[in-house]
Amino acid sequence: MDRMTAPGKIRLTAGGFLLTANLVIISYEFLDERIALWIDRLLRSHGLHSLYTSRVPNLLLPAVLVLSGVMWVLYLRGVRRGERDGHSTFFLLTGTALPATYVVKLALKHVFGRMGPRAWLGNPTDPSFHWFQGGGNLTGFPSGHMAVFTTLAVACWLFFPKARAACLAGIVALGVALIATGQHFLSDLIAGGYIGWVVLVGTDRGLTILGRGLLQKNP
Repeated sequence: MDRMTAPGKIRLTAGGFLLTANLVIISYEFLDERIALWIDRLLRSHGLHSLYTSRVPNLLLPAVLVLSGVMWVLYLRGVRRGERDGHSTFFLLTGTALPATYVVKLALKHVFGRMGPRAWLGNPTDPSFHWFQGGGNLTGFPSGHMAVFTTLAVACWLFFPKARAACLAGIVALGVALIATGQHFLSDLIAGGYIGWVVLVGTDRGLTILGRGLLQKNP
């Protein structure tokens, strides 16, 4: 992530927070429920409502464990070979940021305690947020899938410019799938994407500070 200075990252993160907050509010007030109801009606009209109500296995934790494990194995193999290039930096950064993103999203889900579209459609008069009561059906906000895979996609975007189109297409496809299957509201995805970016930037900063400290101790 050497393409951007630390002040540039801070400015982008702060500006991103303001933009994300506004987009989340707009989506929550005007779009989330309308999109959920529209998709519900659309699927019912085509006899596909089972896609919206069937239980989709949550494989996010296994995916995070496998991906971060692979990244660490590749990083440590490079270290043993004396490789200190962009690839090793990418492996270290993603191997650390992916599990960190997963932990952060767990904490935030508990804080916000928001229903997903499926639970809300079953009780549309109930408020969408239940503060500090996350768990069960109240784990919609922010989207953990979007957070984790945004972390991965942004890292790939920065380190592998030729893969940027694939990164963008993958994130868009993931967002469409999460909404279409009733896993998340649009605002959940917006917040999750921002969380993924923030954790990646924070991890990069932490590793940079730690790296400098190690260099100072071991000149």
